[in-house]
Amino acid sequence: MSRLLRVLIVALLALLPLATASAQDGALTAAKAAGQVGERPDGLIGAVSASPSAETRALVERINAERMRIYTQAAQRNSATLEATRRIFGERLVRETPAGQYYMDANNRWMRR
Repeated sequence: MSRLLRVLIVALLALLPLATASAQDGALTAAKAAGQVGERPDGLIGAVSASPSAETRALVERINAERMRIYTQAAQRNSATLEATRRIFGERLVRETPAGQYYMDANNRWMRR
């Protein structure tokens, strides 16, 4: 792994608590626990159901907008691409998904940990 990529990963991981803290509100926590939403490998969340409620859709849109703002700022600060930033955060969020909650695998399938 190149030195620049390692520095970028360390810098981004330092920002992960900020990303998860701002995006972890009561509604998100409840929706994850209820199996309504899950973590995606691109750093965003998604509705697990093919036909989510309007409330779940609104939650997903709001949280993803917050995360995109954080990822954009992190990418700019670290002279990285937005895609690389999202991927690094996404991989960690998926890896740290608690037991019983959903995450999307590399084949875009929802899996329960």
